[in-house]
Amino acid sequence: MATSYLPTLRTVQNMLIPDAKGVLAGLGLICASYSTIRVLSALALYSLPSRVSTYHHGPGPWALITGASDGIGLGIAEELSRQGFNIILHGRNEGKLNAVSSHLGSKFPERQYRLLVADAATFPPTSSAYTELLAPVKDLNITVLVNNVGNVGGVTNKSIRSVADWPDDEVEALMNINVTFTLHLTRALLPILQQHEPALIINCGSVAAAGLPYLAHYSGMKAFLKAWSRGLGIELKAEGHNIEVLHAEIAEVTTPSNPGSGVPFKTDAATFAKALVSRAGWNHGSVTAYWQHLMLSRVFAAMPEWMFAMSMGSMMRQMSKEEVVRVDQFKWDRKKDD
Repeated sequence: MATSYLPTLRTVQNMLIPDAKGVLAGLGLICASYSTIRVLSALALYSLPSRVSTYHHGPGPWALITGASDGIGLGIAEELSRQGFNIILHGRNEGKLNAVSSHLGSKFPERQYRLLVADAATFPPTSSAYTELLAPVKDLNITVLVNNVGNVGGVTNKSIRSVADWPDDEVEALMNINVTFTLHLTRALLPILQQHEPALIINCGSVAAAGLPYLAHYSGMKAFLKAWSRGLGIELKAEGHNIEVLHAEIAEVTTPSNPGSGVPFKTDAATFAKALVSRAGWNHGSVTAYWQHLMLSRVFAAMPEWMFAMSMGSMMRQMSKEEVVRVDQFKWDRKKDD
């Protein structure tokens, strides 16, 4: 009696097998199309010319750059000077800022430079404090804000360590440097940017936002910055403002405070700054500004969670053990750095 069902089963099987093949073919086409779109998007991102000139308007346009004493901040200051902007240099060491101002002034004599001296690690998180800080520049035609200030190691030299190893005061300083100062400064400067639209806000993030062990505090702060940038950009558009918010993910960039490690795909500050400025003006939202950094970001994203946890956990744990607190010309020295 069971044999009477065989023709019916064969019929159903013959119907399902072609459909299954069609489904697999369709999924393959979708995956191929998705990959093609991502490749084309990346090619477009890195081949489109800079439109930062969109924000070069009005009488003597100005750009305010935080953490501009050296490294990425100084590189951005040079690049924007080259693009015709006057620059407001922020840092915590007035002597270093004066030296940077003199250097840039000799290199770009047609530009003007102003200083904002404030320690992001300890600056009071009050509206009145930021209003007072910006008072000397509030009447300038500021069209660009670059939130570059940030630090992976707080106020000491040991950056790669477990969450439990961070003292209270260093956690607070790290939060102030990477999050609080940027939030309050941007909030205080928004009315000025809105007066001089179109305007641009660049927030310098990190590929560490993927969530790196032994950099958990820093990773979380950079992930916050990415989400905040997206929310702020959408909010400003919804309110009818012509202000681009560009979040940039950054990997290894060699600077005086970071001479480089074994991390692949690194570049120098000047090259990175040029790449970052080239991404402006297209309303990309969030980008990996330098193309080689995108490769590292894609590696992180492609890893299954178990592989990411296993490889990064062991690697970062070993790096944490090997890292020794030291004070030298390449590390954050609170007496000399900005």
